[in-house]
Amino acid sequence: SSDLSHKGSFAPLSLFYSEATTFLTLGAKGNEYFIDLLFYNRRLQALVALEIKKGKFQPEYAGKMNFYLNLLDDFVREPHENPSIGIILCSERDRFEVEYALRGINKPVGVSESSIRGASGALKAN
Repeated sequence: SSDLSHKGSFAPLSLFYSEATTFLTLGAKGNEYFIDLLFYNRRLQALVALEIKKGKFQPEYAGKMNFYLNLLDDFVREPHENPSIGIILCSERDRFEVEYALRGINKPVGVSESSIRGASGALKAN
């Protein structure tokens, strides 16, 4: 683990990455935040945060993803990299709810339906 600090009054941020469990824990001001999966896209030169939800899309998922992307951009992203990207996978989504939940968020966030099927547990995204 390593401690990263940011210019300004925000407390130091601790970053822990576990390859075995492929999740990212961001810690700030005594709180911990867990991103399900974090990838780096070399072609886009951007961090990609992936949140996997079992049920239907809820509007609050957009706010949580925006929060994660702000933390990643301020404390993890390198100066030469592009802004972080967020993807939310849900079992179902309502386009109206997604559109209004994402309206006004100035970060690249997408919502997609997904389902786990078969004994292999393969993930199928639409």
